Amino acid sequence: MTRKPEPKPESKPTPEAPAAGAARRRGRPPAGASPASTATLGGSREAKRAGTVVLEVIAGLRSTGEGAAALGISSSRYYQLELRALEGMIAALEPRPRRGPRPRPEAALEAVQKERDRLLRELQRSQALVRLAQRSIGLATPTPAGGDRKGAKRRRRRASARGALLVRALREQASEQASEAPPATPSASEGSDQSVA
Repeated sequence: MTRKPEPKPESKPTPEAPAAGAARRRGRPPAGASPASTATLGGSREAKRAGTVVLEVIAGLRSTGEGAAALGISSSRYYQLELRALEGMIAALEPRPRRGPRPRPEAALEAVQKERDRLLRELQRSQALVRLAQRSIGLATPTPAGGDRKGAKRRRRRASARGALLVRALREQASEQASEAPPATPSASEGSDQSVA
């Protein structure tokens, strides 16, 4: 009797395997954060030793008295040291502001100028639409706010025209008076010529 060969089991991963691998990958510490890298941490040897003892007490590996004895301090001094360590840890874990390019004053000025230009264009567009609407319904366009200034300029022009009229009238009066005045005597004119010479 011939025996049929049994099919080999396929080495396909079970559905749980990728999830477990993904969980392992998510749980990996980032580069430079492994326990072996604690040697690169800053601080003196005494500070690192005290930190180690405090962590051991918090983790339950030592009692408070044993931690104080290991550091050669009293229990009350140990509690103060532990409180400082926890405060430092909490302060170090506060979220830091995101690093990025600081806003430049020039960029802020450019943004304000662009906004001003946009608002001026919007104003001119609105004014043009108002004028168009007034013309379409037959309303007279109102005089602009600077109408008084234009009136003042016109008054000045009239004043200058009046001044020219006054100058002309004075010249005419002067010529009339000169024609009515008696002619000058030759002796007086000669004397004036000599005085000029």
